[in-house]
Amino acid sequence: MLFVASKVLWAAFRPDNLLLALIIAGVVLSWTRRRRRAGRWLAALGLAGMVGIAVAPVDALLFAPLEDRFPAMRDPPARVDGIIVLGGAVDALQSQRKGMPSLNDEAERITTMVELARRYPDAKLVFTSGSPSIFGGPSEADATEPLLAGLGLDTSKLIFERKSRNTY
Repeated sequence: MLFVASKVLWAAFRPDNLLLALIIAGVVLSWTRRRRRAGRWLAALGLAGMVGIAVAPVDALLFAPLEDRFPAMRDPPARVDGIIVLGGAVDALQSQRKGMPSLNDEAERITTMVELARRYPDAKLVFTSGSPSIFGGPSEADATEPLLAGLGLDTSKLIFERKSRNTY
């Protein structure tokens, strides 16, 4: 239930969707006699926001403090007992349609997983990711398993958790 609520709320409150709603409300108001001027301002504000998002690196500016919060590890430990890799790097639906793994801009999760698996061959390795869709469908773990095998990992030694729906 929490997963569905999070997906629905995110769809409703995504900045681009809010700006689109602002534009639509502005256009509708601009058709009325009493609120014509306010409608034009709302539509212009929404359009300016959309152009700003499209042109400026807004996402990079907002995500940088989160992504750079922890520095990269310079001296890796000599021994690691376990490695957990969170999904989010493979588009399971597109992978299913194309018949081959389709990576997104989080692909470093997969490449780092392969690097760590080779560096720590005795470590227990877990890849966790279920279906990102509200309606179910293929899990990301299903799409990732053949990719990892193709990259030379022995997938029989990996644990693929296929039921998780969010990071929690």
